[in-house]
Amino acid sequence: MPCCNVSSPLIAQLLLALHADAKTGQPEGPGYGETLLIALLAHLRQTHTAAASETQPEGLLSKVALERVKEHIRGRLESGVSLGALAALLDMDSYAFLRAFKRSTGVTPHQYLIRARIEHAKQMLHLTRLPVTDIALRCGFASPSHFADTFKKVERRTALEYRNCCAV
Repeated sequence: MPCCNVSSPLIAQLLLALHADAKTGQPEGPGYGETLLIALLAHLRQTHTAAASETQPEGLLSKVALERVKEHIRGRLESGVSLGALAALLDMDSYAFLRAFKRSTGVTPHQYLIRARIEHAKQMLHLTRLPVTDIALRCGFASPSHFADTFKKVERRTALEYRNCCAV
């Protein structure tokens, strides 16, 4: 019995199976041992390397890249940001970035920006007594009426109704 002082039951079982296969002269054929070894290496790569956490299904942004883009958007709520600038942040072309962002989040970058602006406005409505018109402009909306329309569409109530409902 090999001494394999490991905490993972899967790794221990794979090592034991490899040892038994080698000790008995590979009765299942050489492919069995190779399959066990590939399974062991795949498990080790998946659980014990940084590269595994960076790999993403095709067409999705990595968690790090997605968080970088989201933080960039949140930092520019007032001024907004172009699709080209977001794509350049990840060294991607605009079309590929747009598809990857939408697959990763379920919304387009523009929709994400609008939602982030509304969330920021909700915080300001809750935490400050600033007039709604000031909040609209500080959150990057082109006009108070654009803010009012968008807020009502997203929240299904006006900004004043939200403020009155959520006042502390």
